[in-house]
Amino acid sequence: MKWMLMSAAATLALAAAHSQAQAAQCSLTTTSPASVTINYDPLAASQNETTVTVIRQNGCGFTLYDDAAVANQDFSRFGHSGPITRTSFAATYRYPASWPCDLSGSFLCEIGDGEPRSLRANGQANHQLKITIPAGVSPRNLPAALSLYMPEPRYNPNGKLDQMDSHELRVLFNVIQSASLSFAGGGSSLTMDFGTLATGQVKSVNVMARATAPFRVKMTSDMGSALKLNGQANSPWSIPYTATLNGSPIAPNSDYRNLTSNGSGGVDLALPFQVTIGDASAKKAGAYRDVVTLQISPL
Repeated sequence: MKWMLMSAAATLALAAAHSQAQAAQCSLTTTSPASVTINYDPLAASQNETTVTVIRQNGCGFTLYDDAAVANQDFSRFGHSGPITRTSFAATYRYPASWPCDLSGSFLCEIGDGEPRSLRANGQANHQLKITIPAGVSPRNLPAALSLYMPEPRYNPNGKLDQMDSHELRVLFNVIQSASLSFAGGGSSLTMDFGTLATGQVKSVNVMARATAPFRVKMTSDMGSALKLNGQANSPWSIPYTATLNGSPIAPNSDYRNLTSNGSGGVDLALPFQVTIGDASAKKAGAYRDVVTLQISPL
């Protein structure tokens, strides 16, 4: 009987010690995707926004502040003691002065309105983390990737902060390949009028090219690189011409290529499109026409 009593006492002591160890540790934890990729077009007219769902879980048996903060520094690097309050959090982590957080001067991030809220014991809150890249930011100001951190405080049973951990969210930036063409002034079509045709006559217009990658421009001609009488493809009367883009010959069988953009940033170029009239002598009177289309695509 004596050994049985000692065994029971030992069992009770172990159970009590285990219960105390569990009560001593509780935390506010975060769940989110491990990473998020932002496809960014630096030539787009509007800003790029990406929204990520962030879940905050109070694993403690008492109410906590859900600060919902985001920073580009690891919270676990900072020391802190005593109960965590909005005032002490602001003093230690520069919150909410940095809200919305401006990281590297290139994009903003925010969770809701950025205000701390009470999260009841063992409660859960869902937040929407919005990451914004303003329009026109140079890709050179964006790293390939960076880490965003959200605080994960650990508390003792008295509600005092024992340790500050961090939840990491990796943000990856992908500059997409895009390219567009327009004529000076923003139009997508125009008429190049030569008036009375003469051999060697030259006219030029600027073609505006915008691209985030090396690109090619392909030319097509409805009349086979010739001006046809009354714009009729089957007309026996035609006047040849040649064309250049940015000083390089361009024709249906000869594309123009530009390697200025190396993928680290967008380019905005004015490319002169020049047409030179060939032999226009001894031609039947009338209006001669062709329709030329220029198409741009990333290489």
